[in-house]
Amino acid sequence: MNRPAPAGPPPRPDAIRGRRRRKAPEVRRREILEAAVWVMSRRDLAEVRIADIARKAGTTPGLVIYYFGSKYRTLTEGLAYADARFNSKMLAALGAEAGAGARLLRLLEVSCCAGHVASPEWRQEWWEDWVLWLKVYGLAVNNPEVAEQRVALERRWHAALGEVIRAGQASGEFAAVDPEAFTLRLSAFLDGLAIQAIMREALITSEQMLEACLRMVRLELGADLGQGGADSPSPAVAGPAAAS
Repeated sequence: MNRPAPAGPPPRPDAIRGRRRRKAPEVRRREILEAAVWVMSRRDLAEVRIADIARKAGTTPGLVIYYFGSKYRTLTEGLAYADARFNSKMLAALGAEAGAGARLLRLLEVSCCAGHVASPEWRQEWWEDWVLWLKVYGLAVNNPEVAEQRVALERRWHAALGEVIRAGQASGEFAAVDPEAFTLRLSAFLDGLAIQAIMREALITSEQMLEACLRMVRLELGADLGQGGADSPSPAVAGPAAAS
């Protein structure tokens, strides 16, 4: 007579709990956003599918739709996530800096991924952030939802930068220029330089991008923030390459 094979030892309770454990919604949402930033910064938006983002996040397309509703909503939420990541880096870089000049220098270093804050990890995030911004600018022309998000994030950045400019003027570190107008010019200057710095065949490096901004600060605010003073640009070399 055939005897039944003996059953193995019962699974440990902690193993059962491990199989049944689900990620918290905020964890899963963050993973999807990180995947969206990664995918959208490396592909043409017209070619990006919800399935691509889901695959990168290790989840299902249905769950991506559940959290964000559409590809373009995922883009705008991904941009907000990248902006929050930038703000965290900015606050960490500011640290205990008290003077407006030192704070402005740190803000520019973070924006250019140069100077004291440069690192391989931040360079990758910095590259992703700027690529997303360029794609958002293109979409914002005709997409009201994307345009609204872009304006909100731009205003937050302008407010942070303008606060530092006004503090420097109050302390006598910066010349008496219109802070709002200067903030707009500096932000637009950063946008234009970033286009040249993030391309595969980059025309400038992030260090040259920073030096150009510091030269603008010297000319308009009368402040030398201590990162060199050469008035002629260095020869252009390749910027950060896009990861495949």
